[in-house]
Amino acid sequence: VHEEQINILKASKYPVIVELFHDEKDAAPAAPSGKKTSSKINIRSARPTVKAANKEHKKTVGHQFRNSLHLLMETLNATTPHYVRCIKPNDEKLPFTFDPKRAVQQLRACGVLETIRISAAGYPSRWTYHDFLNRYRVLMKDKSISKKKDKTLICKTLLESLIKDPDQFQFGCTKIFFRAGQVAYLEKLRADKFRAATIMIQKTVRGWMQRRKYRKTREAALIIQRFTRGYLARRLADHLRKTRAATIFQKQYRMLRIRRAYQAIRQAAITIQSFTRGMFVRKNYQKILMEYKAIVLQKHTRAWLARKNLSKFRCAAVIIQCY
Repeated sequence: VHEEQINILKASKYPVIVELFHDEKDAAPAAPSGKKTSSKINIRSARPTVKAANKEHKKTVGHQFRNSLHLLMETLNATTPHYVRCIKPNDEKLPFTFDPKRAVQQLRACGVLETIRISAAGYPSRWTYHDFLNRYRVLMKDKSISKKKDKTLICKTLLESLIKDPDQFQFGCTKIFFRAGQVAYLEKLRADKFRAATIMIQKTVRGWMQRRKYRKTREAALIIQRFTRGYLARRLADHLRKTRAATIFQKQYRMLRIRRAYQAIRQAAITIQSFTRGMFVRKNYQKILMEYKAIVLQKHTRAWLARKNLSKFRCAAVIIQCY
């Protein structure tokens, strides 16, 4: 028998019922007065502490069965029960085959649907203030509420801000009662909050990683650009240096080639001029020589003619003189 029912019977207005459900510790002071306590019914709650049996009390089968039940109830009350209702998916015992109509018939026969309907009509979900605050405090928008020490007031303020319909929840002394679907709604809000926070954290971390990657890429690009520009500048300087050297070499080579050609032409011209001038000089010399020889010849011829004429004149004169 549950302790609440025993307490209700103890609080009855009938003295006989109150006397029947007195505990042993309540009946102990009345023993010296001479009253018999054997006629009273000794009823204990479902969560009693197992005491050692009196020496005069005999361990009957019923007493052992009651002690076993007490131990079983203590074990059950110390755990969190989860009841599982097993149903047959099909009557043929085939794997991966589900018969919806047969499953609904079993649920109706077992009273599961009616239990769910009754549970949904009331407040099937319940949370203690401590557990509710620990789980759903992330949904608080006003941070000043979290500084309050009264957990009941914090939970009321939080629920009134999240659930607009006051009929969907009720506040008890130690627990909060919810109608069907409200805990799922709160879980959805909590999941959305965590999802938004996760997205924000992921966005921040990814942004930080991308900025870090961008900075590294930018630094690497700057280093590559610096080395590339240095390489291109050195390559351009080397190209300009080689171009200048090639220009100087070409200038010197062309100058040398033109100079050699000029010197060859000049030498040829000088040679031609010398040979031409020599030819003209020799021609003039031959002409002068011929004129000189002609003059000499003329002189000797004229001298011979003169001597000849002189000899004729002399002979004629002599002849003339002889006559």
